[in-house]
Order: sequence, then structure tokens, then C-alpha cells
Amino acid sequence: MIFVKTQLPIIVTFVSAFIVVASYYLDIQAWKTFAAELLRWNVVLAAFALALGIGGIVRLHWGRIARRERTAPYSIICLLSLALFLVVGLAQTTRGKAYQWLWDYILLPVQATSYATTFFFITSAAYRAFRIRNSYTVVLMVSAILMMLRVGFFASVLPFTPAVSAWVWDIPTTAGMRAVTIGAALSLVGNSFRIIVGLERGHLGGGE
Repeated sequence: MIFVKTQLPIIVTFVSAFIVVASYYLDIQAWKTFAAELLRWNVVLAAFALALGIGGIVRLHWGRIARRERTAPYSIICLLSLALFLVVGLAQTTRGKAYQWLWDYILLPVQATSYATTFFFITSAAYRAFRIRNSYTVVLMVSAILMMLRVGFFASVLPFTPAVSAWVWDIPTTAGMRAVTIGAALSLVGNSFRIIVGLERGHLGGGE
């Protein structure tokens, strides 16, 4: 039983990952065909994982409703919305008129409202970040001011600011973002390697 819960998932992960990764480097048609089949299995497994996730959401919110917690009304709305989208989607697919109406007039406005509330958090974070404490904060504040001066009234009064802010955006900012992207990619590769060889076992439950 312990082997099935701990060792078998690691073996399956390692073998599957090795087959898929090696298919990009080995010019063997049979190998490539089997790797493509594994990728198709991945879609099926993802569908089962989605169903499992839906079951977890239903169980969580139904428990809150049963215990009559303070957030129970929100759980009711969540479950009703889930059921409504699921039923309409299965009946008409996601291209149906009813589903598109739900998407355009319910989901999108709710998402826009959720994104709008982040304005207050961004404002609070900007206030804390722009308090000058060291040289890095000075660079951050100057860059932010240049970005804000590139449009509107200040751009017409100070005609050189759009060119300066464009240089900041094209050169230092782009270089920094590329460094962050490369670092994130290397981190993803490293974490994926740890999962493949079995060093990272958090996805199996119980931590490392």
C-alpha cells in the first residue's frame, strides 16, 4: 500500500516525463507516436482532475452551508453558479447563446469588479514602496514618475518626458523583465526536474 501511494507515482512520473522529453531529441517514429499518445492521455487525466476539483469545491461549500457559517450565503451563490454554468455548458456547449450570455453579462462583469478592487491594494503597495529608504527605492520612484509623466498634461508641458520614459521602458525595464522571465523559467525547469526524479514529493501529500 505504501508503494502504491509513494513509490509508484514517482516511477510513473519519471517514466512518462522521460518518454515525452526524449521524443524531442530522438528521431524514432514509434517513440514519438507513443509520446504523443501519452500527451493525449494527459488531456483525459486533466478532465478527471477537473471533476475531482469540482467535487472538492462542492464538498467544501456544502459543509459551510450545513454548518450555517457566516459565509454560507456566498457558498450558496457559488454552488448555484457552478451548477448553472455546468448545466448550460453541457446542454449547449460553450458556444451556445445562453452560455455566451452568462459569460458576457455575469462572469465578465464580476471579473471586472474583482480586478477593480485591486486598485486599492495597488495604491497601498505603491505608497509603501515609494517611501524612500535606500537607493533602490529612489530608482523605483524616479522610474514610476517618468512613466506617469509620459502621458497627459505633463507630456505637453515637458516634451522630453515621453522620449525618456520610452527609453526607460524599452531598455532597463525590458532587460529586467527578461531577466525575471529567464529566472522563472530556470526555476520551473529545476522544480520540474525535482518532481521527475522524485526529490520533490509535495504533490503526493505530506510535504517533502
